[in-house]
Amino acid sequence: MSLKKPPSRALLALREAFPLAFPADDAALRPLAIGIREPILAWTATRPEVNVKQVHAALAYHCTRITYRRLLIEGATRINLQGAPVGVVTAAAAQLARVSVEQDRAAAATKALARAQQLERHAAAQAKLPAAAKPAKQPTTAVVQVAAPPVAAPSKRPTVVVKKRRSISGP
Repeated sequence: MSLKKPPSRALLALREAFPLAFPADDAALRPLAIGIREPILAWTATRPEVNVKQVHAALAYHCTRITYRRLLIEGATRINLQGAPVGVVTAAAAQLARVSVEQDRAAAATKALARAQQLERHAAAQAKLPAAAKPAKQPTTAVVQVAAPPVAAPSKRPTVVVKKRRSISGP
């Protein structure tokens, strides 16, 4: 189970400033224009709450998501920051996006297979352990019994308490 990472402060700022180019809803995504980084960096210079590094990371996140890369099909319209059409996706860009999506799928499948194999090996190793060697399951509630302290046997000799006298000398 994977949890969706919340958007960064820079991505939220981009969504606020350019809602057509960076929509919050994936259904409204459209391919961005080639070279859109320069106008975004110019915009960043006027925004003290975000820095260039954060904007680069937000742009990389936005453009490398699988949902965005699936939009890069040959002939799809690219848009600028205001949402106006400025070009189309080329065949080479579409092919590159398809290849990267397939590589991501293959990597995810390989990772899932490796995890399944690891779990199988662990289960097999647990099955081979004798019952005494297997770790016992801890109960959900525990009852703790406290024994009374042992009573010392009476001594045959009487106990002698010695007190020291202190003398206080005056000035």
